[in-house]
Amino acid sequence: MEKSNSLSVVILAAGKSSRLGEAKQLLKIEEQTLLEISVKKALIVSDDVNVILGASADLCIEKIKNFNIKYYINKEFESGMASSLKLGISKVEKNKDALVMLCDMPLIPSSHYENLVKIYSDNKKRIVCSKYKENFLVPAIFPNRYFELFKKLSADKGAKKILQEYAKDYVVLEDKYTLDIDTKEDFDKVLATKSC
Repeated sequence: MEKSNSLSVVILAAGKSSRLGEAKQLLKIEEQTLLEISVKKALIVSDDVNVILGASADLCIEKIKNFNIKYYINKEFESGMASSLKLGISKVEKNKDALVMLCDMPLIPSSHYENLVKIYSDNKKRIVCSKYKENFLVPAIFPNRYFELFKKLSADKGAKKILQEYAKDYVVLEDKYTLDIDTKEDFDKVLATKSC
């Protein structure tokens, strides 16, 4: 797949992982951290990658400093995902659109991101998101005309509200890819599949 020149990827990796008890960004699957896995998948889509860090930022930077990407530290990461989303969207280059992804969903294959970009390429004015059952969710591509909506998000509200209201185009996310890592049990399930 040819990389997109009109997309900036925003990886949300600032969370404190309080239920897990350790930095999930630094959990390893086959010798790679979740953060490294996310960055590599993002670089398949675009050379313009922005990582939003918060908890354990110094340790995370050590893992990604050799990639040709940008990273930003959200000093307000404890206030919830909205602050990371706002920071990430604010760092997207003018005239570019944003692919927002989470670092705690390592089972999503590169092909899913590629399919999002293919649909987006046909109509760059519409949001393209992932769909699981009846829910629209990230990873998702947001054209820059929707960026103002992110300013209205608060606390731990992510992009879901925007997606439910405005998304029309989507790529179905298979059940086996939807697991995000919030607990030790979640991580054990991910390790059992080893589909990264």
